[in-house]
Amino acid sequence: MLTLRKTVRELARGAALTRTGGLRAGWTFAREEVLRNSLLRMRSVPPPLGEGVTCNLCGWRGESFLTHVAVGYVDRNAFCPNCHSYPRHRGFAWLLERELPGELDALADVPGRRLLFAPEEGMLRILAPHVEGLEGADLVRLNEHVSHLEDLQALSFADESVAFVSCFHVLEHVPDDRRALAELHRVLHPSGRLLLCVPITFGRDETIEFGGPDPRMNDHCFDYGEDFPERLVEAGFSGTAYPLHEIVPQVLHAELAMTKELVFLLHRSNAGAVPEIRTFGA
Repeated sequence: MLTLRKTVRELARGAALTRTGGLRAGWTFAREEVLRNSLLRMRSVPPPLGEGVTCNLCGWRGESFLTHVAVGYVDRNAFCPNCHSYPRHRGFAWLLERELPGELDALADVPGRRLLFAPEEGMLRILAPHVEGLEGADLVRLNEHVSHLEDLQALSFADESVAFVSCFHVLEHVPDDRRALAELHRVLHPSGRLLLCVPITFGRDETIEFGGPDPRMNDHCFDYGEDFPERLVEAGFSGTAYPLHEIVPQVLHAELAMTKELVFLLHRSNAGAVPEIRTFGA
């Protein structure tokens, strides 16, 4: 059931969407996030095994996940009504348990902070068993998990003082993303790891730059194309790109209602080495 606090927050978001996108955006929000999501929440009987969707974070099963609405788009079958996980969380949870536990567990001996930018409950739940001492960071006090108020374009941390950074669906909101990547490279320990994911429009080569936060696109500053890894290489990072839509079994991909996502596990390139992003399985 929705709490009063969540209800007030959703109503405020609907009003903001209406102010930005007009009556059509407000009606879309009311139809999809209020009416349709309410109907989905009331259907409490799980579908037969092999049908519907499943959340691999909390075990919830149902006909469909809930819908998320922005001014410029509608994401149906998006977030879990129980734990609020999104496709990126469900996909990363699968990837972490199968491919990455050794990589993250090895960070236990690396000195430095462990930072989670825009600390969502879903990412905290996934990472906490593998990364001890996670500290939340954000530009504003997003929630109670934010311990550090930080601008990715001008981090306050000392050089090489951070052992681990998680930055999931954050960079696209930063006006100067290249400066932010340079800052992440600066603060990352030589043996540290950066876990990064941004929304990418697959099938388009070039990134579109909006020149600032676009309220029609959930305040994104960029619509990244398949050239995004070039920005990582320019910043001096090497590592692996994990195309979840290719490596997750097709049946499970549908059951988790996943979308196309690239998850990057990065490190600072060694001195004198040419930075390189390789694709897992290629």
